[in-house]
Amino acid sequence: MCKETKDKIAIMQAYIAGSKIQSRVQRIDSEREYIDNPDPKWGWTQIDYRIKPDPIKYRNYLIKDLINQYKFCVISDQEQEVYNAENFPSFVKWLGDWQEVEV
Repeated sequence: MCKETKDKIAIMQAYIAGSKIQSRVQRIDSEREYIDNPDPKWGWTQIDYRIKPDPIKYRNYLIKDLINQYKFCVISDQEQEVYNAENFPSFVKWLGDWQEVEV
């Protein structure tokens, strides 16, 4: 079984299991973004499908480096769980609340 077929099967299985699916019309002349598709019809020859990715959560913060210069940094929620930016000796302060972006 080829990789393309395995990918299609994985997407359909994810849909059956309750994952959200996105689709976009295949076009040579222009790029189109994926949009939510609550009821895909699986027209593989004209439409690309994917499992909707989880949004990325991130937060900006300020540090002061070894030569006392301020640096702007970004940390994801997954990194924060492991490293906790507030524990860095160079940490100065958070620059706003958590943000979310879809890829």
